[in-house]
Order: sequence, then C-alpha cells, then structure tokens
Amino acid sequence: MEASIINLEDIVSVDVIDKDDVYDIEVENNHNFYLETNSDKILVHNSGKSEWLDMIIVLYNLSTKNKVGFVSIENEPFIFHYDKIAQKIFGRKPNKNDIGTDGLTNVKNYISDNYYHVHFEKRYYLEDVLAKFVELSRRKGCRIFVIDPFNKVKLKSNINSITDFTNEYHTQLDAFVKETNSHLFLVAHPNKTEQADGSDSTFKMPNAYHIKGGGEHFDMSYNILGVNRIYEQKIIQIKTLKVKFKHLGEQQKSVFYGYNTVNGRYEELESQPAIIDFENIINVKNLDYSNWLEKEETVDFIQKIEPNKEFDKEEIEKEFNDLPF
Repeated sequence: MEASIINLEDIVSVDVIDKDDVYDIEVENNHNFYLETNSDKILVHNSGKSEWLDMIIVLYNLSTKNKVGFVSIENEPFIFHYDKIAQKIFGRKPNKNDIGTDGLTNVKNYISDNYYHVHFEKRYYLEDVLAKFVELSRRKGCRIFVIDPFNKVKLKSNINSITDFTNEYHTQLDAFVKETNSHLFLVAHPNKTEQADGSDSTFKMPNAYHIKGGGEHFDMSYNILGVNRIYEQKIIQIKTLKVKFKHLGEQQKSVFYGYNTVNGRYEELESQPAIIDFENIINVKNLDYSNWLEKEETVDFIQKIEPNKEFDKEEIEKEFNDLPF
C-alpha cells in the first residue's frame, strides 16, 4: 500500500469513534490508508467524491458551455486542481513535448475562460462564498457552482443545533440558485461508514441520512448522489440516493464505472455487475485518451449515466437550462 501524507493543518476536528468505524477523508491519488495509534489501526477511507464530481462538472461544461465557479477547499492549491481538470479534458497528463502545441494551448485557454476558483485567506463563510458566486454569475456568466466540502464552509450565524444549521445552510443555497438560475453541487462526507461484509477495503454505500450534518440534507436537497469505491473489483459505484423530480431519474439506482488512472476519467464497463461480489474484476469497455476539445461533439454526462438510452441532445440542454434550482 502506498503511503499518503496528511497535512495536519487541514484537520478541522477529530471525533471519538468505535473501532469498526472509519474516517472518510479525501487524499491525493484516491488511496485508502491506515493511521497508526498507540492502541490500534484506524482505516481512512476515500471514496473519490471530488474526483467524480470533477468528471460531472467537465462533462456538463463541455455539453452546455455553462461556466463553473468553485469553492473547492479539498483541491487547494488550485494549480493542482486546474491540472486535474486539464488531464480530464486533454486526455492525459501533458509532457514537455506538449508545451506550445495547439492542443494543449487550446485546453489551457479553455480552462482559463470557463473555470473560476474562489479563495479566502482565512475562514470560509457561506454568506461570503455565495456573494462571490453571484459576482461570478453576473461578471463571467457562471451557472454551475461547487462547494467542496460542506463542513469547511461555515455560517456566520451562531447556530448550535445541527438541524437548524443545515436547514439555514440549504435555505441560503436554495435562494442563491433561484436568484442566479444556476445549479450548485454540495459535497458532503458521511458521518459513519461501515465495512462491507467479506471485504477488508470496501465499505457499504451510505444512505442519505448518513450525511454529516443531519437529515436536513436529505429533506432539503433536490438530488443526492452517493459515491463508493469497490476496491477488489477496481470499480466505482454511483447511486441515486434521492431524485426529487421523477422525469430526471429514478431513486436507488446504481451504475458502475472503471477509473482511468492516466487522465482521471470514469469509463464505461464491459458489463454492469448484478451484485457486488468483491471477486470478479470487470474491465472497462474502452479507455479514452482523446482530447475532448478536438471532438466534434462531446459525450453528454446523462448519456454516460444511461448509455443504452436514446437522448435528444437539444432537449437535454433545454431541460438542464430550465431546471428550477
């Protein structure tokens, strides 16, 4: 197992947990690892939520041309985040021979014109974040926004109840997306994950009420996607934990992908597993290393989610632009 380094300054709090529980922390290169203590080992689990969300954001942006505003504390310093986005679009990590070529130059210019990060020197408060997002909406035309993660962007109000805190948080988010006619992705960690039976590395998919911050996340969110990695089969599970409007999807449905380590893309599998058995490795159908900016038509995210279903591209874009949140 490769070692990963945690910057202690990034740790906001530590909870007392039972031995069978695990922490869910985002780390570089999507590794699970163990923390050694005087009495035990604590398994730290990384499900790859931020990496998967980047994939969604890139595909939405390429499909709709709507620009993106980030508050992505998990991805600071931002130069590394821009690098990950560039790899997804370019198809691989650029090397010295790519410098100055039209392909890489176009990708760099495209990212500069479409992706914007918001940074604060000290604490991040939701009120300040949303004010900056409104500015990006008006000045740059951004209509896709990301807060990653929920627990590192606080409210200025002194609210002690976690239910009231989460309720107020979502009330402000709801007002913002309606005012700007935009879509906002909020990344949240589970407060508890359980190891799957028969596995030393994989964990059960948490349900929406396991989200850190209380059940108000489930009650007030429009849609919730769960992300879980099945290490033995080298695949990732995406599950619809909540879908508010039936015409946009079905609740409690799963789809599985492989991970392309060269460019951070999630690839379709040769087949979808009927069950998670921790034994049979399912290969990806094709590994895509193409430059997406050079394709005549990029692959829609919704088409990737349901590859066997026929979609009308213009209707998809109209539906996305008309969403009430």
